[in-house]
Amino acid sequence: SLCPGRTLELNCGGLCSHPDLREFSRSKFDCVLCDEAHVELVLKNKKLFQGYNASITLGESPTMQSSYTVYMYNVRFIICSNTWQSEVARQTSEDRQWLKANSVVIEVDSPLWMSEWRMSG
Repeated sequence: SLCPGRTLELNCGGLCSHPDLREFSRSKFDCVLCDEAHVELVLKNKKLFQGYNASITLGESPTMQSSYTVYMYNVRFIICSNTWQSEVARQTSEDRQWLKANSVVIEVDSPLWMSEWRMSG
């Protein structure tokens, strides 16, 4: 398993500017799964996805009313996407190189769930 501990699953579909990590607690979770995340989300939040050894402020706005701080050092992130490869191909050479250096891509070409038919047969 890529993440044998407790995983926080987040819906990152749409145009979110950062994953909503307000629920994250190091005492509860070892890993964060960002479902349906886009390449732009990762590129706009490099320090977050690299597990930077410092607190990171998210939810920033002109008033900072909704901002909060997270410490994600050594926390694993898993990005699930149906369009990752095509999105990476559309990025600049510099961004493609950064993504390649800072991620491991595992292409999945078959279902990962077990249907009742597959479990019994």
